[in-house]
Amino acid sequence: MEKIYKILVVFALLMLVITYSIRARERRFREYFFSKRLPPPFPVELGLGFLSVRVAGQDEYPQAEDLENELSFSAGPGDKRLLSVSDQRTGDPVAEIAFDESSDALIFDPATRLLYSYSSAGALTVIRQSGRNSYKIMQRLLIPREGHALALDPQTSRIYLSAGGYVFVYVNE
Repeated sequence: MEKIYKILVVFALLMLVITYSIRARERRFREYFFSKRLPPPFPVELGLGFLSVRVAGQDEYPQAEDLENELSFSAGPGDKRLLSVSDQRTGDPVAEIAFDESSDALIFDPATRLLYSYSSAGALTVIRQSGRNSYKIMQRLLIPREGHALALDPQTSRIYLSAGGYVFVYVNE
């Protein structure tokens, strides 16, 4: 009987080590916060390598792509509060993500597997993609309303929003 307990203890310790190593592989998410406000135009370093998108108008529907997994992210038509994830080849739905507000701009960063959804109502939602059909809302950040353009620097993970005659910078350092 004592051997069985020893085997169970070793098994439990192995499971803890395996679980810890799996969690350690996933990059930890650091929340974004406001850094500074700059006068327009966007800083000069905003150029090549930046992921940027114009905020969609009233009858436009924002879209983004995950080329590696061949997925399309789109909000609307009908309800822009529901983000649809679909297979690019077949068009079949893969997942749906519900928001508290509409989605007016989408940016997907393939390096970090993060999807950024901006709402003109004044919110930025950051979503982590864990798998092809697994998504988790990591942060909802209140930011200026009625933005015109959204950009992400994949090197520094800084987010730039053009709104109200200024460029707002958000960092997660």
